[in-house]
Amino acid sequence: MQQSVFLRTCAVILVVATISGCGGSKSSTTTLGKPAKVIVTPATLSLQTGEVAQLRATVQDAKGSVINTVTPTWTSDNTAVVQVSKTGLICAGTWDANFITCTPGPVGTANITASASGITSDKSVISVHQRIANLTLSAPAVACVSQAKTQQLTAVAKDASGNDITATVGTITYSPVNPNIATPDSTGLVTAKQPGQTQIIATVSNITSLPVTFTTCPPATIILGTQGTTPLETSFTLAPGAAKTLSATITDTLGNPITDIVLTFSSYYPNVVSATGTTTTATVTGTNAGTTAVVASCTPPSCNSGVNQSVYSNVVVATVSGTTASTAYVTGKGATTIVPIDTGTNVAGTAITVPSATVSSVTSTLAINSFVFARNGLRAFLGADTALLVLDPTTNSFSADITNIQGKVLAVSPNGNKAIVSDVANSKVYVYDSAANGFETFTIANAIAADWTPDNFKAFIVSSGSAGNSLYVYSPVLTLRNVALGGAANDVTALSQGSIAYVAGGSAPLTTFTTCDNAQLGTVAASTTPLLLRTTTDATHVLGLTGGSIIDDLLAVETQPCPPTTVSNAVTEHSFGVSFAPNKFIVDSAGTHAYATSNTTGVLAYDVAAGTTSVIALGAGATGATTADLTLDGKQLYVGELGTNDVHVIDTPPTNLDVKQIAVGLKKTDNTVVSPDFVVVRPK
Repeated sequence: MQQSVFLRTCAVILVVATISGCGGSKSSTTTLGKPAKVIVTPATLSLQTGEVAQLRATVQDAKGSVINTVTPTWTSDNTAVVQVSKTGLICAGTWDANFITCTPGPVGTANITASASGITSDKSVISVHQRIANLTLSAPAVACVSQAKTQQLTAVAKDASGNDITATVGTITYSPVNPNIATPDSTGLVTAKQPGQTQIIATVSNITSLPVTFTTCPPATIILGTQGTTPLETSFTLAPGAAKTLSATITDTLGNPITDIVLTFSSYYPNVVSATGTTTTATVTGTNAGTTAVVASCTPPSCNSGVNQSVYSNVVVATVSGTTASTAYVTGKGATTIVPIDTGTNVAGTAITVPSATVSSVTSTLAINSFVFARNGLRAFLGADTALLVLDPTTNSFSADITNIQGKVLAVSPNGNKAIVSDVANSKVYVYDSAANGFETFTIANAIAADWTPDNFKAFIVSSGSAGNSLYVYSPVLTLRNVALGGAANDVTALSQGSIAYVAGGSAPLTTFTTCDNAQLGTVAASTTPLLLRTTTDATHVLGLTGGSIIDDLLAVETQPCPPTTVSNAVTEHSFGVSFAPNKFIVDSAGTHAYATSNTTGVLAYDVAAGTTSVIALGAGATGATTADLTLDGKQLYVGELGTNDVHVIDTPPTNLDVKQIAVGLKKTDNTVVSPDFVVVRPK
């Protein structure tokens, strides 16, 4: 077969020569120094017999400046295989006299060089072969390769008759989709780098193989503790402003160490201690009084990309001494204002006006139905009948009013960027991103509860009712997943450690799921399915509130591979001695006490360490408690009260006394009194 290249040289531009267009005049020239180096590109080429390609030569002086007044001469050391024209146009075969027609020649290799003023370039190696009909790439059948170790890939090229022509095709290029996970060399030997999974392809002579999958082994365990301590310190107390360094030791699924890794360090309450680090160490700095859990995780996409599964360390518990000063916010359904209360002075501040909305030409105050702070305290999200509000607590003003989203705020991501909003009436769930000021919309019927993993990677959404019982799994980088539950469910909570999500209901009173792969891990027996769930900050307890008791599941969860293999459970149940309908359930940051409000006249209290229940009486005039929230240090509980519609301040254990009642004066536009349905304390 012959290949015509008539007028092809019109399109060939030689860097080294005086350039002239087809029928045009010569370009201007510049006199530079003497030629000192000639560079030919590309350095290698793979051509099938009869193919034509252009080589380019660059002449440089001793300073590396290009000389375009010198025309190089071209040479092939094997003209039976490859011939080259005066302009560097090569033929895998034989040129005619005018360098127009290339006649296919034999298979083989030729070295092409360019020379100028006695200076000769390095050779460009040209491999000539029969047409490649098939290029395959294969890898050994292994689960993964440990970091810094290698795996040999094998590429095989075959012609149309099925003959192996690999030896004749020249250099094969191996390309990973994600070079952070694996790096192949020119022979196909791949070195494992960061944990994760990537595809690799082989390319030669413009032919590309199907990809193979290469996996750098993920962590099996991430052991976190203070740096340089023996035994490893996993619990400590800091003064505000003091710091410690945490260090992580990582072992992969084959039992080998991982030293080069990008970890995510998460503080459950970032305003108690900040955790800053991206490799195997992090600095934690005390900020405000309280207790938090610090966890290191291999979180996609910065770690374990492609596998897309988070692996979590053990929990390190950090306590900051002192007293927290913050702000409690109070509002109610239909109220025209939100009242801030300084927790240091317990004095109500200047009321914040709730925005109005116009629907069908009627303007009215937004009817707030939910009020949730991000755990980092940067912003709060308020769900309403016709909009989503974003409150900036530094200015006590609304930074956003999203009228395209309506419904109840179920959960806010730990970093405060994303809010999950359920519009039950329209079977929609919105995930609002405050950083991008945009949102995603999903069709999910009757979404009633949600919670996030500590690294912001996943959120678990419970949908329960006649439309079906499901656990939806949302991730900013993954497709929404629907995991069927074995029965109705009421609530969901993700452990502060990150590896397990607990569902109240499903196929048992408590059903557990692994957060890495969304699989059901097991069930936990209890006499009654809880209505509300909470986890303690240190991930040692999951507490379930029923209509008359509290279920305490004592856990022993350590860092484990995905999926976790074992969870130790020890379940006890503690009665309050009365029946009630709970509406708010909270646990202090230290994980030592839990509180609940209900349709009873007092506040239900549970001492986690002692395993005892009690009821905290509210002051005179109180007929019930609507809601409550705690300061980060756990020393003050703010309770919305029915009767006088005040906010009560309770000093927590050891006293458990109602010490002050704060009048907030919530009213509707018609001046009717509104109860304090929502009381939230900024986590600071």
